[in-house]
Amino acid sequence: MFYGLFVGVFIYRTLTFRILYDILRETVAGTSVVMIVVTCAGLYSWLGATVGLIDKIAALLLGISENPLVILLMINIILLFAGMLLRRDLHRLRLPADSGARYCHVRLGSHLVRRDDDHQTWRSVR
Repeated sequence: MFYGLFVGVFIYRTLTFRILYDILRETVAGTSVVMIVVTCAGLYSWLGATVGLIDKIAALLLGISENPLVILLMINIILLFAGMLLRRDLHRLRLPADSGARYCHVRLGSHLVRRDDDHQTWRSVR
């Protein structure tokens, strides 16, 4: 990393302090999102182990069936409904009629894209 920084700043002279500031700002934003997810996962696992919620859910699933395929199917159905609840905000988004934005499934995820007629490409809507 420091070698690339040294080469970009002193040898090629393509990295300015403004560009470095933008790079560091984007890095901090991306890292903070990951750290929030890790923190929430740690809190959830600690809470589940302390309260005994994980044992209760395991007992509930094993009470219905001990077949591993049935348990996996039940877990997939639970995750399907959880994903539907987590992504409900995307469907409530209001867009102007002339924006040309629509849904595009890319890399197993959904995001909004807009047609750029000048370059004949699709661009993300931010």
